[in-house]
Amino acid sequence: MAYSETRIVMGGLAHVPILIFIANVIKDKFVIKTEEKVPLIKEESVKNY
Repeated sequence: MAYSETRIVMGGLAHVPILIFIANVIKDKFVIKTEEKVPLIKEESVKNY
């Protein structure tokens, strides 16, 4: 059974979100999570009189 070119393109485009999701899942597994650094110097608000 032959498929039209339009049907093939539509089928390919339908798989793009699935491929993006799979790529993001794989990427998240290999990302090194860093700890958030706390600033050593705290800024104090200055009061204007």
